[in-house]
Amino acid sequence: MFFSTILAIRTYINYLAIQETIANTNKEIFLQNQQIAYTENFLLKYYNSEYKEYFFHHKNSILERWEKIIKIKIIDPTEKKSPTTERASIQVVSWSQEITPAQSRNQFIKEKREKI
Repeated sequence: MFFSTILAIRTYINYLAIQETIANTNKEIFLQNQQIAYTENFLLKYYNSEYKEYFFHHKNSILERWEKIIKIKIIDPTEKKSPTTERASIQVVSWSQEITPAQSRNQFIKEKREKI
């Protein structure tokens, strides 16, 4: 009787494992089909268009000649306001100033390191 109970429990656990594997496989198939449909119905239209270089440049963080990166700094409202700190906290970026993506990334990393 004891061995038949263990055998029944093992059989049930194996059944649940098989059911879970089937459900996971169906989920993966669904997600893969969604990805394929997205690529076929959305991405291919853009990749085959005349704007493909524009999309690839933006995907790779390459700016066009007329594009600029603008840095927006949010002023902390809890900070005490004085004429010098207010002027120092507002940074004006002129439209003629060019910032490369590499400079932007380096500045971002530098700011994150300073906070640590």
